[in-house]
Amino acid sequence: MTLLACIKLGLRRAGLAEGSTTYQEYARDFFNHAKDDIASRTRWRWLRTKSGTFDSVQNQRKYSLASDVLYPIAFYHKDDAFRVHVDTPELTYEIDPGDDTTGRGEVVAVSGLDSSGNWEIEFSNIPSAAGDTYFYTYQSKIADKTSSNDSTSLDADFPLHIQQTFQYYIGSEMMSLFGGHDQDTQAEMGMYEKRIQMAQRNNSGMEGNQRHRSIRRNSLASSIPSPMVNWPIST
Repeated sequence: MTLLACIKLGLRRAGLAEGSTTYQEYARDFFNHAKDDIASRTRWRWLRTKSGTFDSVQNQRKYSLASDVLYPIAFYHKDDAFRVHVDTPELTYEIDPGDDTTGRGEVVAVSGLDSSGNWEIEFSNIPSAAGDTYFYTYQSKIADKTSSNDSTSLDADFPLHIQQTFQYYIGSEMMSLFGGHDQDTQAEMGMYEKRIQMAQRNNSGMEGNQRHRSIRRNSLASSIPSPMVNWPIST
């Protein structure tokens, strides 16, 4: 399905003229809203996994990740070939309450967003050497679509069952914007939510023989078992 075909389905559900460039522009914006909403709902198996690197700066604790990072996954010290342990900011401060221990960065925490809106991480220990290369994997954001993408297939970004979900969000929002009945608007949004729930169940069912590591009773970490996943990497 192309982007234009997708937004036309939404306009058809809203009872609006599919060929109107004005309606198409609104519908395209709503497509982008839905895209971001769906991507944020869970760790989808179909989201593209990518990788990036950064070099340590002497005595610098915090580092920004790439601008297209949606979810950071794992971190590695590339030069010494070991996986960096990921923890919470609270636990990294328990490791180094004085925030002054330097050495090789062996524990990392995702601490929030930097001033540019990119994910930021912090180390414990604070890297004492400059030029150590760290490698990380992440699920990437899907770029907003514009009219230049209208004839492009959505297959590279979304599986078919997700493509079919957008029409309900677009239909609901277009009805709300252009005078549709509240009952019809809510029904369309209800279908959108139902489709996402179905997709989430399918996503959970794809774990196969994935193993989980249980947390010790007295551990300060989350009580939710953490999956041990070998994520595929695409660049």
